[in-house]
Amino acid sequence: KNIDLSAKLDDEAEKIRDSLADIEAEREKALADATGLSDGNAVTNDDIRSVQQEISLLRGELQKANNALTDVRVRLTASEKELGASEADAKRLEKEISELNSSVQSCERACSSAFSAISEIETERDRFEKLNEELKHLESERAERLKALDEKRASREHITQQLVEMRDRKHRFELNLNRAQIDMQAATDRLWSEYELTYENALPFRHDIQITPSHIRADELKKSIKALGTVNTAAIEDYRDVSTRYNELSAQCSDLKQAEADLNELISKLTATMEKEFKEQFALIQKNFSSTFLELFGGGRAELVLSDTNDVLNCNIDIIAQPPGKKLQLLSLLSGGEQALTAIALLFAILKLKPAAFCILDEIDTSLDEANVDNFAEYLKKYSTGTQFIIITHRKGAMAVCNTLYGVSMEERGVSSLVSAKFTK
Repeated sequence: KNIDLSAKLDDEAEKIRDSLADIEAEREKALADATGLSDGNAVTNDDIRSVQQEISLLRGELQKANNALTDVRVRLTASEKELGASEADAKRLEKEISELNSSVQSCERACSSAFSAISEIETERDRFEKLNEELKHLESERAERLKALDEKRASREHITQQLVEMRDRKHRFELNLNRAQIDMQAATDRLWSEYELTYENALPFRHDIQITPSHIRADELKKSIKALGTVNTAAIEDYRDVSTRYNELSAQCSDLKQAEADLNELISKLTATMEKEFKEQFALIQKNFSSTFLELFGGGRAELVLSDTNDVLNCNIDIIAQPPGKKLQLLSLLSGGEQALTAIALLFAILKLKPAAFCILDEIDTSLDEANVDNFAEYLKKYSTGTQFIIITHRKGAMAVCNTLYGVSMEERGVSSLVSAKFTK
């Protein structure tokens, strides 16, 4: 269809070109006739005007023909574009059909693989069921073996317990034997040390004696006296010195404990006073911050929140702000300009608590946009009635509200000079 339309447009364009050629030939002929008439002075002015009118008509027809040709060219170009788009669509459709055929073939291969896998799975399932039956049989055999092993283990534990008891008895017998041998050796040593007799020499003098508790107590006292060592004759004086030193250190320790108690009490009182004062000042700063934020932003609200009201001296302080048209959120979630203006609001809230006579602000308005710079400048101008401000800035809005400007100018290359200007308000 596009090819037929293009052929028709070409024919029409060819006809228009022929018409234009005829018109151009007639125009040139008319111009030649007019020139000949003018040269020979053989025609009148009316004839000349008639020829000029014909020439104007021919020029109009020529313009119409040119316009028609332009329209034909435009339609021809549009048709060529449509033809190109149709051919591109046809190629794209052929490519998509080819891809779909490939996808269909892939799906067929995948289905074939899936059927094969299902068949293998069914085979594996049958084999698994057989293995499961064998496993159940092995489980029953294992249970019987475990039961037999439990019986053997119980018998073994009983035998082990008896063996342990016999070992304990043997150990006790060995301890008693060692103790008896030690006692015997001690008696032999004492016999020699006290009577200088050996066991064999003392046998003729052997007779049975009755050991009374007094004998046992006497032996214990002898051992205790021997354990005391040599007698220290300076023990009384040493005791007196140590006792005096102990009393002094005890008194110092008591004084230190009392001082510690007094310090703890003082710290508690100071902490309570500081918490009370902090809460009162924090409430005032919170009130000032809300009003200052409202004035600087022209709306919205802001507040200061303690993260732990039970430990106000050590907890964090969260700044929550809601500029106009936004939701309430933490300061860190605001934009850079909003954060800067919020910080300015907090600064002025603290200045309101204890106004200063003199204040320096260094590039405090750097992150603000033009509208917020103007708001900040107006607020600074209003606040400057009680505090003198020196502001270092490059923003025109802040400079506009100053009473005096100081700056550096470079009138000549490489030569800087200080300039100043005062304004009357």
